[in-house]
Amino acid sequence: MESCLWVLLLGIHTKSVGDSYSQFMISSVDLPGAPEALKITDVWGFNVALEWKPRRTTEWFTVYEQYRRTNCVASDLIMGNEYVFRAFAINQVGLSLEPCNTTDSAYIQKTAMEYKPPSYKDHDFSQAPKFTHPLVNRSIIAGYSTTLSCSVRGSPKPKVTWFKNKMDISNEAKYRMLSRQGVLTLEIRKPCTFDGGCICAEQSTTAEDIVECKLEVRCKYSAGDTETHVPFFHVPLK
Repeated sequence: MESCLWVLLLGIHTKSVGDSYSQFMISSVDLPGAPEALKITDVWGFNVALEWKPRRTTEWFTVYEQYRRTNCVASDLIMGNEYVFRAFAINQVGLSLEPCNTTDSAYIQKTAMEYKPPSYKDHDFSQAPKFTHPLVNRSIIAGYSTTLSCSVRGSPKPKVTWFKNKMDISNEAKYRMLSRQGVLTLEIRKPCTFDGGCICAEQSTTAEDIVECKLEVRCKYSAGDTETHVPFFHVPLK
């Protein structure tokens, strides 16, 4: 049964007053329908999340009244809604008992919204390479492995080459080069007195930056006698 509005006209006849009429308006409304697709979406702790869909209902609106043409246009419809239409005939007596309904429905499509993200200029994070901590002169005992360390920064990651007395030692098995988070370490395995000298770390970019130190290797067999060889170590940064 559809919701509707009734008008009741009540008439009373009395000898003293005569005819008296009173009008009442009675509204008839259907009971609501149950919601649909009730389901549990999540459970956590002592809580439960529920979700459901409202029952599909039909609400009628008057588009035209006393309209004499046989065609019309329904405007200003709400997007996302689906519409069906019906037409009544009317004369001096009233509306026709049954309307003429459309066989199909009209769904008002939602207009597509295209998101255009703002454009940003890429930041230049490049940084010229530079040694932030130099090599330190060392005096060690022959036969005991030792390390020399310095630090460098730059973006992109700078390339560093180690030298000893201006000779590249990158491929020498006795030396091991380590690099971790900008800290460069040169490990010298069991140095002898001939491994002393000048160690240099060099970076090669648009401008070269060099750090160097002197390594003194003392003979462990002769007390008080220090034999020093000064080869030159350096590391270019490329």
